[in-house]
Amino acid sequence: MPDFETFFTSLTARIGKLLAGAAGKHVKDAQRDAKAFVEAARADFERWMALTAAGQLTPEDVAWLVQGKQELAQLLALKRVGLAEVELVKLRQAVVQVAVDAVLERLAKR
Repeated sequence: MPDFETFFTSLTARIGKLLAGAAGKHVKDAQRDAKAFVEAARADFERWMALTAAGQLTPEDVAWLVQGKQELAQLLALKRVGLAEVELVKLRQAVVQVAVDAVLERLAKR
């Protein structure tokens, strides 16, 4: 699947935008959190999308695998600014959902 770089740039921007809303004046830190999540999961996302393109995984399999990457959404910047743990959990879930949606959109375009 060509042009993963565009996909990952777009995904990082989407997650960064989501986190910026919760970061207040710490938007740059939130964007670093977004980039860290995408970079940590990048190799897996590429492999899973390639396996799906080859017919070895279904889009549902990929969605389940991406959801398993929630622990990679550390959101360290938002922790440092004192966001409540319950809010961090909600944001982690939202980050993963954005990633799932982006991967499924990408797979639908193939």
